[in-house]
Amino acid sequence: MINAIRNKISKAKRIVIKVGTNVLADENGIISSYRINNLVKQISYIKENLKKEIVLVSSGAIGAGMGEIGISNRPKTLPSLQALASIGQCKLIKTYHDLFKKKGITIGQVLLTLDDIQDRKRHLNTSNTLMNLLRRGVIPVVNENDTVAVDEIKFGDNDIMAAMVSIFIRADLLIILTNVDGFFDMDNKMIMEHVCNIDDDIKKHIRIDKTPLGVGGMESKLIAVKKILAVGEIAVIANGKKKDSLLKIFKGEKEGTVFYADSDKMSGKKRWIAFFPVVAGKIFIDSGAETALASKNSSLLPAGITGISGNFKEGSIVSIFATDKKEIGRGLVNYSSCEIDRIKGCQTSSIKTILGRSDYSEVIHRDNLVVFKQ
Repeated sequence: MINAIRNKISKAKRIVIKVGTNVLADENGIISSYRINNLVKQISYIKENLKKEIVLVSSGAIGAGMGEIGISNRPKTLPSLQALASIGQCKLIKTYHDLFKKKGITIGQVLLTLDDIQDRKRHLNTSNTLMNLLRRGVIPVVNENDTVAVDEIKFGDNDIMAAMVSIFIRADLLIILTNVDGFFDMDNKMIMEHVCNIDDDIKKHIRIDKTPLGVGGMESKLIAVKKILAVGEIAVIANGKKKDSLLKIFKGEKEGTVFYADSDKMSGKKRWIAFFPVVAGKIFIDSGAETALASKNSSLLPAGITGISGNFKEGSIVSIFATDKKEIGRGLVNYSSCEIDRIKGCQTSSIKTILGRSDYSEVIHRDNLVVFKQ
């Protein structure tokens, strides 16, 4: 099975490569010319010789800013982080520009906030920009806009950003380059060559190993990878500090850990429902409805609903919660929160009597419903 997966990797057309701060910078936060040269050389070869479309999601702006002004400890205050991001982003993008230019490759800078991919119009504009750059043979260099993205500096990182970019441009593969050789086994002794799905047993053995320069550890990487597996694509976590690790991945060598799903690829519409909009409310369901959604590809009917939370309109995206209070999916509702509250627990045949209309027999149709693999 793993040979077939590695064969898919070699045939992947559109690839998102995420590089962490610790791959690019030395222990003092200064961008290492050797490391970034090695990265650019590999990406250039993959693009030009293997004919791949590449999006580079690069951390390192804050780390580069630290090196630029000569400080070694990552500040904790928001204004300081934003200032360092502003200083470092200039240095980082100029370095990429100059090195890729020597290879005859043009890059384009794309700075994103979460709003850029959650708002439908801005989401489409961002996607169109990235796709246009790729069609022109340009490598988009994407980073979180840390100078304005308050929540991302506090709670997020570019692992999640890379996964979201991969999902909305429908990349075939996400590669996360970090400073470890991959994901270790349960005894923390051996690198796991491959992982099919990320379950609770896997998550129990995550090591929280954030560093002074970076934001995320293996935990954030597995959260990102789980999003990729949910849409049926492939991800690799590998050591970007090792010489030619990217090239080895595309040669089919045992480099890093390969993550793959046992599910089909998710459609563009369902990707939007599952990952991008701001959730407007919650719907709670009983065990029978949970089984029907998870096992039978059913629509959500009013009879299985036990409660709601929030005030939302028809056409909103809501989260669906099971009896154990775990979110099991998301969907686009056919009725408002007030209407659902009135028809919850009732049979479909009663909708017209209760509401005076029966435009839909389902609260959420299965075509507008995403059930997460637990």
